[in-house]
Order: sequence, then C-alpha cells, then structure tokens
Amino acid sequence: MNPRKDTSTSFTKFPTDILQQIREIYEEQFPQIKGKLAFTGLIYPEEICFSAAMKQEGRLAYAQFQISADVDSQGKIDHFKVIQNCVDAAATFLAEHLENAAEEKEPMDYPLGWTEFQFEKDTLFFQFSSENPEIEQMANELLGETEDALVQEKKKLH
Repeated sequence: MNPRKDTSTSFTKFPTDILQQIREIYEEQFPQIKGKLAFTGLIYPEEICFSAAMKQEGRLAYAQFQISADVDSQGKIDHFKVIQNCVDAAATFLAEHLENAAEEKEPMDYPLGWTEFQFEKDTLFFQFSSENPEIEQMANELLGETEDALVQEKKKLH
C-alpha cells in the first residue's frame, strides 16, 4: 500500500497484536467471508494508512479497501481514534461490497485514486485496489521493507 502523501516516507507498522484484534473483529462482523483477509496498517508522521483486503474463495482478485487520515506529529490528534475510524471506514466499504455481491448487483465503481470523504465528522481518504497483498509483501521483502525496526523508510524504485 502506498501512502497518499508524497512526503510520507518513514513509517511504523501497526503492532501485530492490534492487527490480530482487527482480524478477530472483522471475522466476527463478516462471517460470510469464505476466503482470505489481509490487513496492513502504517503510521507516518503526517498520516495513518490502513488497508483491509478480502479474497473470496473461487476468485482471483482481491478487494482492497485503503483508508488514509491526516495526523500531526505534535500529538494534537488522538492517533487511536484515527486508527479506529480508518478500521471502521474500511469495514463500512467492505460491508457495502459484500451486500452488493450478495444481491448480485453490478460491482461498485470505487475510486482508484485517493478520494476525500466524511466519516463520523472526520475527513478521511479512500481508494480501492485489487492488488494482491501477498505479492505486495513478497515485493516488500525483496526491497527490504519487512525489517522489524520500529521506524522504517519506504524504498523507492529508480
């Protein structure tokens, strides 16, 4: 997942236990998902990015709901509330996607670039991707972006 802001280069990954709690909540809220769920959370100095990706059994493509929210490095914003809003917003888009699929409607026309929207009185940004997070993780490993350091730098391809 690429950040929304060009200035977002150093990041900290969401802690594993937080991602596990998110997984448990999604599995409880969406028992109809028969397939894979993948989550990514990155905290940059000026934004938080969260992605919830789903691949239903029998499908090749993932449905990846990516959310970004502005934060400030001065600590004036409650980062946990921002993370919660990002997780909840992604769940809202996922629920809409599943409802649409269950009713066999035409697929939603989600934005493929960052698009601003309002969620619980906050401004967030959303984009949809069909990228496979497993392949993205393999690519990140090749770029050396899976290290366990608390703060990591986004590598750029030349």
